[in-house]
Amino acid sequence: MVAKEANTCYTLYMDNYKHTVETKELLSKLAKERSTSETVNRILQSDGYKQRIEKYKWKQILNQYPDRQMIVDLYNSKQMKELSVLWGCSVDCVRTVRDKLGLQKKNISQIELTQKYTKEQLEDLYFNKYDRHLKGMAEGLNVYQDTLAQVFETLGIIQQPHHPSEYSYVREMISDKAKERMLDEEYKANIRAKITKHVYLPTNEYLVDFCKRYGAPEATIRHIAEEEGINKAYEYVVKNLDETGKYKQFISALEIKFIDLFNGTNIKVERWCKNVDSIQEDVRPDVQLTYGNKVIYVDVHGLYYHCSTMQLDRNYHFDRRILFEDAGIRYIQFYEDEIKNQPEIVKSIILNTFGLTNNKYFARKLDLKLVPNLEAVKFFQANHLMGPHRTSKSIGLYNGDELICCLSYRCSFNKGKTEIARFATKLNTSCVGGFGKLVSYLKQFNKPIVSYCDLRYATGRSYIALGFKELGTTLGWEWTNLTQRFNRTKCKAGNGKTEKQNATELGWYRIYDAGQRKYEIEAYINEQKTKI
Repeated sequence: MVAKEANTCYTLYMDNYKHTVETKELLSKLAKERSTSETVNRILQSDGYKQRIEKYKWKQILNQYPDRQMIVDLYNSKQMKELSVLWGCSVDCVRTVRDKLGLQKKNISQIELTQKYTKEQLEDLYFNKYDRHLKGMAEGLNVYQDTLAQVFETLGIIQQPHHPSEYSYVREMISDKAKERMLDEEYKANIRAKITKHVYLPTNEYLVDFCKRYGAPEATIRHIAEEEGINKAYEYVVKNLDETGKYKQFISALEIKFIDLFNGTNIKVERWCKNVDSIQEDVRPDVQLTYGNKVIYVDVHGLYYHCSTMQLDRNYHFDRRILFEDAGIRYIQFYEDEIKNQPEIVKSIILNTFGLTNNKYFARKLDLKLVPNLEAVKFFQANHLMGPHRTSKSIGLYNGDELICCLSYRCSFNKGKTEIARFATKLNTSCVGGFGKLVSYLKQFNKPIVSYCDLRYATGRSYIALGFKELGTTLGWEWTNLTQRFNRTKCKAGNGKTEKQNATELGWYRIYDAGQRKYEIEAYINEQKTKI
């Protein structure tokens, strides 16, 4: 009955009232006149009925203007949005009126341009004043760039742009390609940068032309220009030119950030685009670091290019690590957000691997103490790539009031076992025997001790040295929004949606690591308790 009464009101609206009043007012009026219930009133004002009424709104507009020429004059003299406000309808409804009458709109800006300027004057402005820059000319004349392009086409003025992106059809192709691939915001920003173009002040030429002349990677140089300034980008290109005046080799902006960490150190940094001799397969790591006889190969992984949508092989990082590990070569993998947000920790890991830390302590000379929770959280935020962990307790070694190294552990997660959740030493500091002294404290609980080692940047040798046994290696993963990473527990199935559906709504993707290796050691029964 409710639906029938609502349909009756709708029929009265279409047949009797001829759209003479606003939809919302009319529906309320009909509902009141017919003494319909509040439920019917809500149905009449629902989106479904509004869409039905909007669908035939063009009939009301045609009824308002018996003289069709009046509609034609309005259509040619006003913008679409202005007409939608005037007629009290949507822009789509205005288009319907246009299609019903077979109108073809001539933009008012085109009319003004052709009345104000002759073909010769427009050519003079284009070639002389604006130096063949259609966008600059459009801004100067206060018209849309596409409108100016249409006027040029009508008058037969041939464009000679500096860059293809000044053609409207090229811009449409770029826009369609970006929509089709549904790429991230960084890529869209790069597309916009290609259209607007950066000007290199030292040489007074556009970025695209500058990079082509020297053979430099445009995306990398633009990234440097946007973050550090145009002069810095220019200096970087000049610094990397070879004897023939060409750019030496491709290097990404992320690699540049990593390499710059070691300026002022004695570490030799080389952009490594060749294969490693002792590895048969083609691996080609990003950077080779050398100090004395020690060599470390490093890969820096951009989150976009190494997430699950671009890197389809989930074992890619895992397998690369195994190749270097089997060859006995030290190999480390860092993610983009670590290099950008935690550069000092990244640098400290490399320095510590080379044995170049500034401060050195011996565990036997340090005091073992319980670490307050707040102090432990701050310590791991400043000194551990994974940050703090929710644990029950933390212990550490102090030099007076200074915390040198810290270990967090928990007992409830693994039943009957104690798990080491985090261990870190202060930046640019080494503590001989520090890990072993803290582990010895955990043995007094008479429970097996387990720990997981992230093989992207660690080897697990310190566990083996203390008598831990290797139980196995599993592939781990996290979520990323292409800017930073999140623990995989941050997005799960829920609210009637699968994990994948929730991740899609958040714009998150999986990114796989190089493996998590589990170690375990049995407790020492009747071990003498250490007092702290």
